[in-house]
Amino acid sequence: MPDSSTETSSVGPMRFDAAQRLFSASHVPGSSSDPATLPREIGHFQIDRILGESWGTQTFLAHRRDRDVPWVVHRYTLGLVPDEHAALRDELRRTVIESVRLRVPLEESGDEDGCPYIVWPYIPGVALDRYADRHDLNTTERIRLLTRLCQSVQRLHQSGRPHGDLKPGHVIVDAKGEVHLVGLGVSTLLRANLRDIDADERFIARALQYRAPETIDQPTVAFSIVNDQYALAAIAWRLLAGRPPHELDELRRDDAIQRCLDDDPIVSGTRQPLTPVLIRALEAAVSRTPSARPKSVNDLGDVLRSQGEQATVPWWRRLGRK
Repeated sequence: MPDSSTETSSVGPMRFDAAQRLFSASHVPGSSSDPATLPREIGHFQIDRILGESWGTQTFLAHRRDRDVPWVVHRYTLGLVPDEHAALRDELRRTVIESVRLRVPLEESGDEDGCPYIVWPYIPGVALDRYADRHDLNTTERIRLLTRLCQSVQRLHQSGRPHGDLKPGHVIVDAKGEVHLVGLGVSTLLRANLRDIDADERFIARALQYRAPETIDQPTVAFSIVNDQYALAAIAWRLLAGRPPHELDELRRDDAIQRCLDDDPIVSGTRQPLTPVLIRALEAAVSRTPSARPKSVNDLGDVLRSQGEQATVPWWRRLGRK
């Protein structure tokens, strides 16, 4: 799902008219966001505007007549053969049923005009990387956000469920600094072969940043806990090193894929002051070699937590001086 978050000062349930004002400038005439081309309803939800489009998906701001709060409707527009269509629809339904146990708010799923969809509450806040940059957070504060994120992802993994599409835009931070996972469902992109799909080159480059190298040519195993762990490490790299693990924006698709397959990222010129231990941990977490990475999200979270605590201790105390 594209990043559709917008910062606001309120948390908790938000009135629909307030959410409408937040997105009042999002209409682009002549694009797919033109109101004339929008669906009027999807399931029980009235569609008000498009928040973004990605390969094979569309994301809308919507509301229900019986509830004066905004919702996000995420629908899949890929042309699927009947078996694939049924599998996607059933997986979305299972995700909604599991959402209470997973502590991830999802409202419903369904199928409208041959396009499966899933719905979650609109969460007022801002994407993780934008939040950290806008508030000029220091290393300790960034690590604190990342450890909260690790805890949320680990809860999913303990249930045997991967998130499937972890990236900064799917981690929303509200005005109280609480972290919320959104975009839980089924990533059509993760199921795709990135070498072959008909998508913008820059879009592919962004997707590669959060894709474990060994899954690039194995899309059937990309929707996995292993890929979640790699994506989480790439998010940590973005927040602490100030850039993604690989610089791919100016590369053609084949060259970008080859760089991810051939090169291990090296931390250098970081925006935040990082300890040698943390630098080594980040480099290991996005290694091309799966065995070199942390064994679980908890392992990465423990390293982040210990380094965050160390960063708050004055240097003379770390040397054993009083």
